[in-house]
Order: sequence, then structure tokens, then C-alpha cells
Amino acid sequence: MRLVPGRISQVAGALLAMGLVLALGVISLYEQRSVLRNEPDRSGLQVSFPRQLITLGKEQPAPYRVVTSQDESIPHRQRLRVHLLVAPGLDKRAVQRVAQVAAAKLLADTKGLSAVAVFVFTSEESRQHGERFAVARLVYAPDGCGWDGAPVGQPVSQFVP
Repeated sequence: MRLVPGRISQVAGALLAMGLVLALGVISLYEQRSVLRNEPDRSGLQVSFPRQLITLGKEQPAPYRVVTSQDESIPHRQRLRVHLLVAPGLDKRAVQRVAQVAAAKLLADTKGLSAVAVFVFTSEESRQHGERFAVARLVYAPDGCGWDGAPVGQPVSQFVP
């Protein structure tokens, strides 16, 4: 085997380049996982706001009236159950919009509130027969923990069948 001076420097240069690429890859991996910054990894959290709530200010909801508002708090979670009355004849989308707007306003106006359950009725008679006659049922919990405060990752706004 014959040593060629130019050949050794080419191999050393290639090894050095591969080492640099590998080192940069390891550094970027650590940065992505926040190891260098001592921050917790939040990549698994998937909390998002539904598109309907992001566009709340773009159109006016149908008029509604709050009929009852009942505190249903539990030791670790402040909750509110609300019954609304709307005019009969509204389409499903308009009724859902009323429920979303009312839930957002209640959460904004009530300090410490974790979740709101909104039931929308078209008449006082249907409301008196029970919540199963509601034309829309919405559970809104902005922390993503649902009505009960159980696992993170539930939908922020969820219409209940």
C-alpha cells in the first residue's frame, strides 16, 4: 500500500465534514426537545380553538335570553349549566352559533369558570320537559379538560348529541 499525501488529506477532510454534520444534527435534536433550554417538552399537547370560536366577531348571533343559570361546581372545577331561549324557526347553524357565543360570553364574564354547559330551547314548554328536548347542547371548556376536568386533549367546544 502506497501512501499518497493528497489522498490522506481528502479522507481526513471527508471524515471531518461527516463529523460536523453529525454534530449539527445532534445539536438540533437537543434544541427541538428543549434539553439545552431546560424547558418541558410540550409537543404532545394539542390544545386548539375551533374555527367557529376564532371567527366569533364576524357575524351577529340570533337574539337569545338566559332563562336559568345553575352553578354545578365540584371541588376542583367551577362549572355552570345554562338554559337559553331562542326564537323558533332558526336553522341548526344559527342555534349552534347562539350556544357558542353565549358560552364564550359567560366564560369571559365569570371569573374562575372552567366549563359551561349550554342548552338551547325554542320554547319555555320544551325547556320544562327536560334537557333532552334542547335543540342544541354545548359543553365549552377552554382548558381542554371537558365538563368533568378529566384528561387533557378533549375538544374545547363540543356539541353533545
